[in-house]
Amino acid sequence: MQKLSLSATVLLLATTALITYHATYNAIEKKYSETIYTLAQENSPYSRLNAIDNIARKSYINEIDEEKLEENLIYGYLVGIGDKYASYMNSEEYELYSSQKNGSQVGIGVNVVYKSSVDGLYVTAVTKNSPAMQAGLAEGDIITAVDGRTIAERGYENTITYIASGKEGEPVTLTVKKGPKHTVFVDYEVKRSIIEAHTVTHNLYSDNIGYIKITAFNTTTPTEFKTAMSELQSKGAVRYVFDVRNNPGGSLDSIKEILDYLLPEGPIIKIHTKDGSEQIINSDKNCINAKMAVLVNGDTASAAELFASALRDYDKAKLVGENTYGKGTMQTILPLSPEIGGGAVSISTGMYSPPYSDNYEGKGLVPDVIVSLPKEQAEIFYKLPLSDDAQFQASLKTIAD
Repeated sequence: MQKLSLSATVLLLATTALITYHATYNAIEKKYSETIYTLAQENSPYSRLNAIDNIARKSYINEIDEEKLEENLIYGYLVGIGDKYASYMNSEEYELYSSQKNGSQVGIGVNVVYKSSVDGLYVTAVTKNSPAMQAGLAEGDIITAVDGRTIAERGYENTITYIASGKEGEPVTLTVKKGPKHTVFVDYEVKRSIIEAHTVTHNLYSDNIGYIKITAFNTTTPTEFKTAMSELQSKGAVRYVFDVRNNPGGSLDSIKEILDYLLPEGPIIKIHTKDGSEQIINSDKNCINAKMAVLVNGDTASAAELFASALRDYDKAKLVGENTYGKGTMQTILPLSPEIGGGAVSISTGMYSPPYSDNYEGKGLVPDVIVSLPKEQAEIFYKLPLSDDAQFQASLKTIAD
């Protein structure tokens, strides 16, 4: 089960899949009994597992944690079917995912990226008026521990989940390195709060060039994107650079609405399912007529790749940057009935393709203009000014008059 993640936030854990959401319960008739061997009949695919389970229950000296065993059996099954994008969420994780999908969740209001050199979370942004800002955290700080446990000890993603999983109003203590050389240690007590996740930022780069950065595609992204476009248009923007570098994707509905807004009448997404059928999602005739460029890199994936490739298919935009991740499969998240413990499983249920070009699973998209960031720029990507961003500067040439 592969994870993308140059970046992650405690506002929104980036999903790595283009997801269709079905609010239906998985058709499972009953929960595992006390032991897995009750499911494994003679000559079934699980006979060996049944035999191993019997051996363990008769001979293993320690007590078996049934809940932990069951969860790991699920993880093992998903690995075993060969679906590298499959994942399982227990009930707590699924509840957290659902809140993220809807654009808000409990958090503290910081965007972070892991810095392996210091085993810490580098703060790339602090949400205005958030608990983190009120406590004193600032962009450039490095969080080294949470509630007394270091990032290395708890694990990067587990730390993110831990912060976002607390209840509204519950405090969390952050140990933070501050200062130009990060030599000052400060402990902050920050109270968790409901944070509205923002996935779109924008600014007018020059008199008529609008810059829009999209960090993920969730339920709030289309509204944020259209608002950004409207505000930039009112300020005189007639050319646009869309930045989906390090964007891991998101929901089908989100990307569908944004592509419909930008593209003319015609197909925008093609979906192929196991039964051999093809579903074509079309755009209406309303569109944006402007010169566009899309910034991409190796962590541009899934819905973000679809966004970039669809704009290129309609000759609306040039792609600038580095070869993308290459994820052309679609996952479906299927909730599990509360009677069997709840949670959800995500498995690959289809392949999706751009309007006219080929599916890029395992290959990625090759940019029209290939530009790699110098190492020193890549290391400070999240605070790199656009004026010093080699990929952004290259994109300006593709939309020049």
